[in-house]
Amino acid sequence: MNFLKVEISADQLALGQLYFKVCNFDGAVGALTKGIEEARQAQDWEKFSEYIPLLLRILAERLDFEQIQKVQTQLAEVPANVWTSKLHYALGISAVYSENGEAAHEHFQLALQKAGDLRETTHAQFGLAAAQFKQGHLVVARTQLEKLREDLQLAAIQDLRIATDLLLVHVLL
Repeated sequence: MNFLKVEISADQLALGQLYFKVCNFDGAVGALTKGIEEARQAQDWEKFSEYIPLLLRILAERLDFEQIQKVQTQLAEVPANVWTSKLHYALGISAVYSENGEAAHEHFQLALQKAGDLRETTHAQFGLAAAQFKQGHLVVARTQLEKLREDLQLAAIQDLRIATDLLLVHVLL
């Protein structure tokens, strides 16, 4: 029976990602929330933690802090060993949107420590720079962004390269 629930959850993740890609955010939230609940009931914490980053991203961009708090409460059930770089990055983004610079910095540092590849590493570095910018630490943010920009010259991560350049422009203004 658990096998069936995990398979259903996998479909909910794919459905949530599809809804997100076509900008149907209500559909994405519904599918992700359903998958989270199914994974929680099956106590499949790895699957559970796969859903959270995308859900938090959507909620943060909507400034839905009440729902973010509910998700964070659910995360208390998740064993620390399955917390991924992506999960910490999403929590960091949520903290930036909610003006909690200290929590954002902590989560981005943890995302950097748990990063398994160049994409995760550079996203965590970008998050740290964004948190510094948001807190008004412009010199630190500029230094971090310039270093990240150099690192990205060798990487094929176009979306992050563009975001880095845009944030650097804001820092310099």
